[in-house]
Order: sequence, then C-alpha cells, then structure tokens
Amino acid sequence: MSGPDDDKLRYQMLGDDGLTEEERLKKYTGPVSYDYLLGPLRNGVLVVVHEALDLAEVGMAFIRDDRKRVQAWLDEELLVKADEETFEKREGPEAYTAVVVSPFVLVR
Repeated sequence: MSGPDDDKLRYQMLGDDGLTEEERLKKYTGPVSYDYLLGPLRNGVLVVVHEALDLAEVGMAFIRDDRKRVQAWLDEELLVKADEETFEKREGPEAYTAVVVSPFVLVR
C-alpha cells in the first residue's frame, strides 16, 4: 500500500531516548578519528560538509528530509560524498567532527 510518505528519505538520528531531534543531534555530534570514519568511508555513506556550513544545520536538514536544501548544497559542492582516494587522512583521536544521521555520517 502506498502513501504520501513513501517518497520520504527516512534519515534519522540513532537511538530513541526521548530527546528532541536537536538534543539528539547535539548528543551524537563529536570528535572522531580517521579510523572511526573508515567503515562509513568504505561503505560510501560518508559525506563531507564544507566549513561554510554549520554541521548541525546540515544534520537537521537531513533529519527533516529537506531535499531542496540538501540538493542545493550538493549542487554547490558544499556537501560531497567522500571516497577513499580523495578523503584527507588526518591524525589524532579528534581530527574530525562528525554526526551520524543514519544511514550517513556527516563529517567536517
């Protein structure tokens, strides 16, 4: 059976802990190492967020299925799907800031 929500992308934050979307976004945003990002990178779900954009704002656009905004950022190359050949490896446990918006990991 089809309904009006069939075209939704259904991105979501991890967990169902009673927090608001904003609170959950803040909770699941933080520093990560290159090794943490290897799985998402190899699975093609790592998205690099340009420094001109606010990571939380981008995460909320994904969660709220704001396709128009996300597509505009993609068109302007402010969001880029990472690949192993071009993703810059940085050293250290806090080399990147990332947020998981399943199935994607957004990273700066």
